[in-house]
Amino acid sequence: DSVVSLYGFPMLDWYEDSNLWFDLIHPDDLKRVNIENKSLFITGSSEIKYRIITAEKKTKWIQSKTQIIKNTDGIPYFMTGIARFFRAENAIRIKGTGLG
Repeated sequence: DSVVSLYGFPMLDWYEDSNLWFDLIHPDDLKRVNIENKSLFITGSSEIKYRIITAEKKTKWIQSKTQIIKNTDGIPYFMTGIARFFRAENAIRIKGTGLG
């Protein structure tokens, strides 16, 4: 499973703790990710790069793309997305912009 290899936590942990992904966000990126998540429910989509802390206590940059699917009344009913490892050399450029 890709989520296991990216974050280092077994699938059971994800099922038992619906906030696990949020708890793994690097503290320096938490405020920015919170702002982006609030915007997600307004705009319907999001793309952001931020750091996580893995089960092995390693810091990794990830790129996350998320979309909210709404019903015909405009009410969100499904969230889909993908998170992937983001290479360190690109992360250095992001950090230099004040985004990380």
